Amino acid sequence: MVLCTEKSMKYTVKDTVFRNLFSTKMYLLLMYKALHPEDEEIREEDLKIVTLESILLNGIYNDLGFLVRDNRLLILVEAQSTWSVNIIIRSLLYLANTYYEYFVEHNTQLYGPGKAKFPKPELYVIYTGERGNHPDVLSFKDEFFPVGDCCLEVKVRVLYLGDTDNIIDQYIGFCRVPGMARDAPMSSTRHAATAEAMVIVLRRSRFSRSILAMRRFVSATRSS
Repeated sequence: MVLCTEKSMKYTVKDTVFRNLFSTKMYLLLMYKALHPEDEEIREEDLKIVTLESILLNGIYNDLGFLVRDNRLLILVEAQSTWSVNIIIRSLLYLANTYYEYFVEHNTQLYGPGKAKFPKPELYVIYTGERGNHPDVLSFKDEFFPVGDCCLEVKVRVLYLGDTDNIIDQYIGFCRVPGMARDAPMSSTRHAATAEAMVIVLRRSRFSRSILAMRRFVSATRSS
């Protein structure tokens, strides 16, 4: 997402589906397995969601953040349909804010002599547009300060539509449904918006059985 001061506080269907789908541990686990297929022992209880939630208009919020296995790994994932290298800067801000919240929660003493311990970061952006000539990895230094040295480097891995049936490819496929953005309903409550968004997913896209299993959740939410 973007800084809240740069856009109105609205959720599109794609935003709503992404944030709510992956706030469910079952689907979050599927995303992690898509990112780390080598980790065959991961379980839902090994994942902790730490997505930034902004209430203030001048705050920031991101799409998805989660910790893996007792704070060993921090993964931040963004989703965007318009290509922009500024995602690197936004990812850096999200990382800094997420680390800040982590240090506060764990009472980490940053001014003491001891070396701070915190999870290793991984930054991703799911790009739902056409790949074209876009790179696999976005580099802060290469994009903004390509000449000479730079004291800071941030790298964001870009995920495109592939030829697998994992949940990331399924989400990108949903975002490419013709007319999806045009018939994106917005309701007065987040729950209603979520339900309406998921109805569109179930009706118009070819998601796997795991996502179709959310039909019961959609029906219950829509009637509330």
